[in-house]
Amino acid sequence: MNHVRLPQEANSNERTHRRRPQHEVSLVDPDSRLMRVDSQRLDVCYNVQASVDAKKHLVVDYDVINISTDHHQLVNDAKVAKETLGVERLEATTDKGFYVMKDLKDCEEEGVTVFVPIPATGNPHKRYGVPGA
Repeated sequence: MNHVRLPQEANSNERTHRRRPQHEVSLVDPDSRLMRVDSQRLDVCYNVQASVDAKKHLVVDYDVINISTDHHQLVNDAKVAKETLGVERLEATTDKGFYVMKDLKDCEEEGVTVFVPIPATGNPHKRYGVPGA
């Protein structure tokens, strides 16, 4: 991997470190971050959010971020998609990674109806005695 772990007190670009503290820097791309890409692996990468028109299957908007979670991305992405499409109301379908109650409420106030699965709390297999769960 082309990244290096930084000691807490040392940083070649001290202003950036104070503004945006991080413990690892990619030598190839300093803006990328070490993120969990599935339940088993970590990788140095970005997180891409895309809004796609369901009827025409065209990309309406996209955003490339270096935050590993989708939390708090939905409201802004939905507002931009709504503006780009020039509509008053919008229906958005998304995955459970975007499930944040405040964001869902804010979307509703912005005229965006969100369809999102409610994430499980805890391990649903544990109560059934599934091996390895």
